[in-house]
Amino acid sequence: MVYNYGPIENGKIVEVAINLAKSLDYVGTMGVEFMIKGENIYINEFAPRVHNTGHYTLDAAFVSQFENHIRAIIGLDLGPTELFCYAGMLNILGKSDFDPKAVLKYGKLYWYGKNEVRKRRKMGHINVVGNSIEEVKHKIHELIKIVYQEGLEL
Repeated sequence: MVYNYGPIENGKIVEVAINLAKSLDYVGTMGVEFMIKGENIYINEFAPRVHNTGHYTLDAAFVSQFENHIRAIIGLDLGPTELFCYAGMLNILGKSDFDPKAVLKYGKLYWYGKNEVRKRRKMGHINVVGNSIEEVKHKIHELIKIVYQEGLEL
């Protein structure tokens, strides 16, 4: 996954994710990555941990996926998960040679401090917030041009 954004309001997606967690008797944060084709919803991947599909909760939710994961594990009540704005995230895969000042015009950079750059290796991510999903998509599109100047080579 190179990028994602939300919220996507789809009750069927929520229902599928809840049923998955219940069927596994799961406690904690679970990332569920979906693909939608027409009216069909497919689970692409699920991860029994915090997941990059929810990294934008750091900047756009009242309580992030990271905090709620700890709350669930230690038995505290979960915090509110609602997003207070539209948000998205761009993964930085196999890249380190871009202008961070240009990136910061559009989003918040999270750099993982990895020494070696390899193809497809996740070096960090950029969180984006906006007043509309269109604004978030625009910022992600601009960031793709900055980070992946030669195009996406996955």
